[in-house]
Amino acid sequence: MPYQESAVTTPDNLVLNREIRTDSVVVASGQNIARGKLVVMSSGKIVVDPGTTPANVYGIMAEAVDATSGDKKSGVYRDWE
Repeated sequence: MPYQESAVTTPDNLVLNREIRTDSVVVASGQNIARGKLVVMSSGKIVVDPGTTPANVYGIMAEAVDATSGDKKSGVYRDWE
C-alpha cells in the first residue's frame, strides 16, 4: 500500500479563488512577521516596512515567521489576478 499523507486546512479567506504564484524567500533577522502582512525586499531579504506603498510591495506573507534570532526561510504570495 502506498504511503499517503493527509492534512486539515482551515480557510481564513486571505486568498479566495485565485491562482497565485508563491516564492521562497529569506526573512531578515530581527523580523517577526504575521501571515498576510505586506512585505518588501531589502538587500535580498524580506522585511516589514511601515512606509510600504503599493508600488514597492514584494508580496504577502504566506505563513507567520519568527526570525528574531536569525534569518529564516519562508514563502510569500507574489502574483495574483
